[in-house]
Amino acid sequence: MLIAHYIDRQLAQGIYCFSGLEASEALGSSVIATRAALGRLRHKGEIAMPFRGFCVILTPEYRQLGCLPANQFIPALMELLEEPYYAALLTAAEHHGAAHHRPQVFQVMTLRTRPRITCGSVQIDFIARKNVALMPTRNFKTPRGYLKVSTPEVTALSE
Repeated sequence: MLIAHYIDRQLAQGIYCFSGLEASEALGSSVIATRAALGRLRHKGEIAMPFRGFCVILTPEYRQLGCLPANQFIPALMELLEEPYYAALLTAAEHHGAAHHRPQVFQVMTLRTRPRITCGSVQIDFIARKNVALMPTRNFKTPRGYLKVSTPEVTALSE
């Protein structure tokens, strides 16, 4: 199977994010060959790689942006990393309608600080909080699934 067919099959199933390892297993090819094929797709602007080994498929409406919006792939990334999270601070305030303007950076609370992700025009900051799994959250529907966002009370206390 070709990588293009794999991408088409993922899109047909409504899946916009995958790991390089998943692609390698589905294609039955080596990790190195899959990585090279994904690199070619990345160079053509058909996929983006916001995190090492984690790919997002760029549909035509997001190719100019160079990445899917963060709220559409963060849940899948955090699931891959097996780490609790929630959208926080100004990002959460925006979801609750309390932001003065759209934040320039998508802010995510996690167990530990991670380096900033820059994927095309999308920037994501990770902020550490030890009790992240205990904080109350709400699920907000996105075009690709659900995003955990801190409740208005948690958001107000975090500012």
